[in-house]
Amino acid sequence: METRRRTIPPGHRSITGTMPSRFPSGHLPFESKLEHDFLTLMQIDDCIHDVVTQPTTLELTVEGKPRTYTPDVLVSWHGAMPRPFAQRQVMFEVKPLAVLREKRASLWPKYRAAKRHLARQGIGFRVVTERTIHTPRLGNAELIAPVMLQPQDQEMQARITALVRHKGPKRLGDIRLRLEA
Repeated sequence: METRRRTIPPGHRSITGTMPSRFPSGHLPFESKLEHDFLTLMQIDDCIHDVVTQPTTLELTVEGKPRTYTPDVLVSWHGAMPRPFAQRQVMFEVKPLAVLREKRASLWPKYRAAKRHLARQGIGFRVVTERTIHTPRLGNAELIAPVMLQPQDQEMQARITALVRHKGPKRLGDIRLRLEA
């Protein structure tokens, strides 16, 4: 796979920016609110090892013509963790459903070529829309993701581990008292 990463310039017609990330690749630039929402969902999935935005530009042949294409997001899952796809890495294109329908003739041949190209490298390819992003899980992710980026309190983690391992009764009141001690 080519390794050039595309830089996202400031946008004039859509929301662009960079969000903090818990992943090894660091901050995540995004080109739209929909991409931002997708990345927020990725932040709360413990099975995900890394997320990279605009990871590479692919050199493709689409309907007999040379084309370049930069997918939006590359997601890598931990090797031993369950994952939703057969591949450990999946490249995602994040697009509004209306755009997919409107530009179907020009987009889908490019996406099919990208899917074939990436499959030869053992990487999956998926197109996601607001139908799979704007779900109740996104509301939860918007609340949880910022907390996941905070440094973890090692003392509190030790207390929780001790409580989980404790063999006695686990009434909510007792747990609360031990955590507040």
